[in-house]
Parts: sequence; structure tokens; C-alpha cells
Amino acid sequence: MTAAIKQNGKLSAEERISNLIRERTGVHLEARHHAMIESRLRVRIHALKLTTLEEYVNHLEKHIHEELTDLISLLTTHHTYFFREFSQFEFLAQKMSGLVKEASSRPDKKIRLWSAACSRGQEVYSLAMFLDFQLKAFYPNSGVGYHILATDVDGESVKIARNGVYQRKELSEAPLNFLANHWSRGTGDIADYVKAKTTLRDNLEFMSGNLLELPSEVRNRSFDVIFCRNVFIYFQPHVIEDVVKNLSGRLNQTGMLFIGLSENLNGIKIPLTSLGNSVFSKSSSVGVTVAPTNTSPSTRETAAPAKVAPVAPVSAAPARDIRVLCVDDSPSIIALLKKILVKNSGFEVVGVAANGQEAEKMVKELKPDVMTLDIHMPVMTGIEYMRKNFSKATHPPVIMVTSVSRDDATLAGEALSLGASDFVEKPSLEDMQKKSEEIRSKLKSAFQYKEMSVAAASIDRAFQKSIAIRSPEHKLRIYISGIASRDALAHSLRELRENEPPTFLLMNCLPEMLTVFASEIAKNSGKTVDIVDSIPAVLETNRVYLASAKDLFSKLKHVYQLRPTSILLLGDLNGLELTDWPKAQWLIEDQIQTPHLRAKATDIVPLTSFAYMSMEYLSRFP
Repeated sequence: MTAAIKQNGKLSAEERISNLIRERTGVHLEARHHAMIESRLRVRIHALKLTTLEEYVNHLEKHIHEELTDLISLLTTHHTYFFREFSQFEFLAQKMSGLVKEASSRPDKKIRLWSAACSRGQEVYSLAMFLDFQLKAFYPNSGVGYHILATDVDGESVKIARNGVYQRKELSEAPLNFLANHWSRGTGDIADYVKAKTTLRDNLEFMSGNLLELPSEVRNRSFDVIFCRNVFIYFQPHVIEDVVKNLSGRLNQTGMLFIGLSENLNGIKIPLTSLGNSVFSKSSSVGVTVAPTNTSPSTRETAAPAKVAPVAPVSAAPARDIRVLCVDDSPSIIALLKKILVKNSGFEVVGVAANGQEAEKMVKELKPDVMTLDIHMPVMTGIEYMRKNFSKATHPPVIMVTSVSRDDATLAGEALSLGASDFVEKPSLEDMQKKSEEIRSKLKSAFQYKEMSVAAASIDRAFQKSIAIRSPEHKLRIYISGIASRDALAHSLRELRENEPPTFLLMNCLPEMLTVFASEIAKNSGKTVDIVDSIPAVLETNRVYLASAKDLFSKLKHVYQLRPTSILLLGDLNGLELTDWPKAQWLIEDQIQTPHLRAKATDIVPLTSFAYMSMEYLSRFP
């Protein structure tokens, strides 16, 4: 039992818990974290049939050994993702020649790495996939392998990491180059999850470990690479100094320590030299070699690398910014891509195009290094562009950034089979920033390894499916549109496939204008449009009904609110409220700026994505 618990009776429960966590893990929880402490412990308190945080602290005093593991797990942060801070993997790629040379001299021929705060394992498996790729692609005859030790203070996180099971969505954010055949899909209740295969797991070792007091199994080892990222932000300076000394003592003479890009060791007395990019080494003369990013298979290294002369440390950034052409018909998406692909991230957007036809000319004129490409666009879609223009030998790498599901066997599968280097599922506009790291890492990976063929990973094939609406007679689609959006409405209707549910077009106009609009929309969409002033007794599939929004919307909701429904809003319609509709998807056009509509929307997307996203949503229901 610690002094923080025994003697500090005048402290609040939050302070007593903070003191204990600091003593045991080094994590410094301040007063501003007290609300978080109470929030995270709420479920645990309920599970123990207690009522207050004070009661929990008393329980903790009596059961410190049994309870401490759960407490640490609840109060330590587990936020991470695959290939986080990708620029550090780029830096590691530059150092592979030296790492292979070092490992070649050992009996086991293993590159030794330590993920010293592995959390739930995403970093560990990212390193494993990365090293497997590098060694097979560029050093296939060196006989060198790798071994990664993974530790974390939270034993529960270590168990999750050792298990190697993740949601499919998490893994899809990793660059396609590295997925290979390393993952298998779950079955039954875990069909939406993936599990690491032995091709990765055989090279990994997991154990619980405290950075303040290293386990004996760690103290007796030395490592070529230590990753201890995004941990020091929770430590006070004197704790950071102690931890870094512990870590540096485990580095071999040319080993490297990686910390988080948002962290620094300024003012900390450590026996290390900065190599830039939040990387440190015992030696200031650690050689940095040019990454073999454009090496063709015929010229790749097939033997142990030649001796590398030490050179001055350099940044992992490429010699120049990667030049990007962004192709998307949504001005909002283009604006966001421009914010993501900036010079301080190593990119320059050299041009934008609204469709494939415009992109054809710009690729020839601008000669970009890489391209982002949407699928659903007017004039020429992304798929049509790839069919007509893409050649691995002459065209820059293409990353699909699109609303299409990656598991769509038709569109996503075809885009990858036509030569796209990778695939990013375009999120709603409000979540686009969350995708920034994924977009940047996939563009960098595609550019660096552009001469290497990329095939769809086996895990992608395991998840691919045909997206179709089952039992369309039990579903509903509703467009709500102003008169100015008639052409856009007709365009969206043209993209609807066969076997569609009944579709209502609710126009925000006077009823007497519907006849004119019906004829116009039918002509431009190729659909038969029936004008109605009430809900038909029997709704027919593959049928389009036109009515006044004012007259019919509330009636549709009253009758069909329990039916899976996709509601698509075109134009900034004054006075419209997004009322509760239990199984409804609300799609809002990205040009709509009305705050209350944007806040309540399921997704905010370009008009050209409406038909597909509606179909994909309705396909989820039996």
C-alpha cells in the first residue's frame, strides 16, 4: 500500500488516485484530468456495486494488488492507429541498409526492435508489416529477419496486442503495400474483425513492463531500434530523464530511439544525439542512406549491403515536396485536400480537376508525382478514367479517395485491379481531418514504391462483396429538393441501378408546377415519373413518385418511419427540419451551409455520391 493512499486522507479521491498512478507509472494526472478520472472509473465503480469515488478509493486501499491492474488500464491512454506518424517509418526505411548490415554479423541474423509503450499493438504490427515488406523487397537474399519485443504498463493492453485482433476498419487505414497476406478474417460474431497471422506473430514477443522499472528480461537485452512514442507528454521532466536513461542504456552503439513527433527532449540531460524527426542515437555518425524508393526489381539488393560510410544526419523528408493532382468534383473535398497536403507535410497540390476528362489534360501538362481520384464524377468517372488512361509504366500512382466502400467488389475491386495503388474511403466532410494521416501516408507510400506492383491484399478479397439492395419493396428512398436543383436531381436518378426501392421526389414548390418538372426530370434522368398528391395504396419498386414536399413528407414519415429509408437533401431549403426517423439515413449535399442541417446529417457528401451512398446504406438491411 502506497503512502499516497495511507497518509493523504485530506486529499480528494481524485488526487489520491492521481498520486498512485504517478508513483506506479510516471503518468502525471493534473487537476484538469479529474473529470476524466471520475468518468473512466464510473463503470468500474458500478461493477463493484459501489456508489462514489471515495468508496472506490477505500476499496482500492484494501485490494491494491487485485485492483491496480484495472485502475492502470482505465486511466492510461490507448489512442493509436496503424502506421501512426508515417514519416518515422520513412526515416526507418532510410536506415534499413545499416540495420541489415548490423544484423548480418549476428548468429541469429535478427534486427532487434522494442516497442516500449505498445498500447494495444497497432504500432507493433505496423513495424512487423513494414520490416517484412522491406526485407523481402530489397534484401531478399540477406538471410536477415527481425524480432520485436512489445511491452506496456497496462497488462490488459498487452493481452489485446498479443491476441492481434482488430476491427477491419482499423486495418484498412494502413497502406496497401504492407498488408500482403498477413491477416485473416474472422467468422460468425467476429466477421467484421481481422487477426494477424503467424507470418507476423512468430516474430513478436509481448510482456507487461513499466518504463520506470524495467523487467529483468528487458534489462539484459540491447536493441537496434526502440519506439517509445507519445508517452512523454504524460510525464514530468525528471521522469522523462529517468526513462530516457533507461531506454538509452538498452540501445546498442548505433541504435536509434524514436519518440512522438509532438514530443521533445529539450532541457533533458541525456546521452543521446538528435538525428532529426524525433529520432535519437548514441552516435552522431550514424549513417543515413537514401531509401530505395524507386528501385526496380531487377536492381534491388540481393546480398548483404555494402559498407555505408557515416554521413551527417539528415531529415527523412524527400529532396522535394511530392507534387499532387487532386481530382474530385466536390469543391469542399478539394479544399480539404489542399489543407491536408501542404508543404510542411511534404506535399504540393499542383492542380485540381473536377472530372476525369479534365484530369487527362492536367496529367500531361503538370506531370504530377501522384494523383488522388474520386470514382463518382460527372463527364468521366474515376473508373472510366482508369480504364482509358492508366498505365503502370507511364502514369503517376493513383490513390482512390472516394465515397465507395472499400469492400465493394464491383467499384473498389475494379479500381484496384485497374492499377490504383491504394484506397481511402472518403468520410463525411466533418470527419475528413481524421483521415489526413491516412491520406498522406498512402500517398507517400505509393510514391516511394511506385515501381513495385501492388495487388489487392488477401484480406481485401476476404471482405469484398457485391453491394445490392435486398427486398427493395421493404425500403424507401426520398429526395427533397428545391426547384433550382432539378438538373442535379436528374443526374442522381440516372445513377440508380436496377432493383431499387420506391423513390419519392419531394419538391419544395407549388403543386401546380409539378407537371412541368415531372416532364423535365423524366427526360433528363431516363426514369418514368408519376405525380401523386397522396401516398399510393401500393408502392412499387423501381418507381419514381413526384409530389410536393409540404404535402407529403410528414405523411410518409407517419406511415413508413419504421422502414429503412434513405433521405437525400439537395439545396439549402429554408424551414426544413430533420425530424427523428429511426431507420433513416440523412444525406446532405456538401454545398448546404445551414448549421442545424449539417449538425444533424448522417453524412455530408458531394451530390455525385448520393445514389451510391443511398444504395450502400439500404443494402445493410435484410
